[in-house]
Amino acid sequence: MSWDPQAAFDDLPALPPAGEFETKAVLKNLVEARAALARLDARINALPNPTAMLKPMTLLEARAGAALKGTDTTTDELFTAETLGSGQSYSAREALRYRDAIWQAFQIPQSAPLSSKTLVDICSTVLGHDTRIMTPRGEYAGTGVIHGRRYTPPSDPARHIGALMDFVNEPEGVDPLIATGLAHYQLSAIRPFVYGNSRTGRVFTMLLLRHYGLLADPALAWSRQFHETRSIYSKLMRNVTSRGDWEPWLRYFVGRVLAAAQGSLALIDRLEQAQGELAATARQRISRLDDGLIDALTVHPYVRAVQIGDECGVSRQTASLWLQTLTGPDGPLAVRRAGRHVIYINATLLQALLA
Repeated sequence: MSWDPQAAFDDLPALPPAGEFETKAVLKNLVEARAALARLDARINALPNPTAMLKPMTLLEARAGAALKGTDTTTDELFTAETLGSGQSYSAREALRYRDAIWQAFQIPQSAPLSSKTLVDICSTVLGHDTRIMTPRGEYAGTGVIHGRRYTPPSDPARHIGALMDFVNEPEGVDPLIATGLAHYQLSAIRPFVYGNSRTGRVFTMLLLRHYGLLADPALAWSRQFHETRSIYSKLMRNVTSRGDWEPWLRYFVGRVLAAAQGSLALIDRLEQAQGELAATARQRISRLDDGLIDALTVHPYVRAVQIGDECGVSRQTASLWLQTLTGPDGPLAVRRAGRHVIYINATLLQALLA
């Protein structure tokens, strides 16, 4: 395969690639990663209310996704923005749109075929406005005249997206996790949108795990894995493009899946412990405790009384009383003002999230 960064990559190889790519080393990593995904899937299914923990986990994924794009936001800024729903910074809005794209994608029925519309819908949510797959063009990645082109995507992205969707819906006997790694590269190489390609690709990759029955929920700290190893990630992707070097990329990809699954299992353990400690304290302090309060304080590490009232079906006054009962020097909640709003912070849960 000959590749010239100055020319459109119209010779993008079809999937599955020719030659050996499911090597012994890849398959060894594959067994461990598939087992970790199965453990994570079972762990989530055993939770009394999986959504209570998945919601803050996807916020962490959203923050890491923003960092990969170069628009990092602090945890405090992100959780405050999620709570208030107004006055967010640009970086917080970007992260929250990425979070919304994850949850919207996971509303697609698992058995439904994936299509170019799937990608368009994901990217539109990521960007916050309608978008479409580009018509044939000569766009490039790089800084043009000064440093030259690093990469020029295929000139007809719609054609290549069609072929990619044919593959992901019928991966021709390729192991589903390997097929996901192949598709992740391919979508990145096609770059079908003007903006939002990387975030769309990460959401789509998580969606493929669900599509193939490997993980039913968006529980992987996916972007964090790529962010922490981004130089390796970029190098291995470039090597696939320049010389068709699939095996190191697939070993890396499967290894990141394993690490992300292990990290999510550990995170769920920490969140369950924090949730249990909160519940024990709440039962001591609140005589007629609503179990929905504990779930609401897990879903929203930062919360206002009006949210608790709405989610627990009680008056704002009752919700405020509950929250105030759990604050103080030895209470599990901290309190602070953000303009005219009073925000209660589940400090124990926050510590578990960020450990």
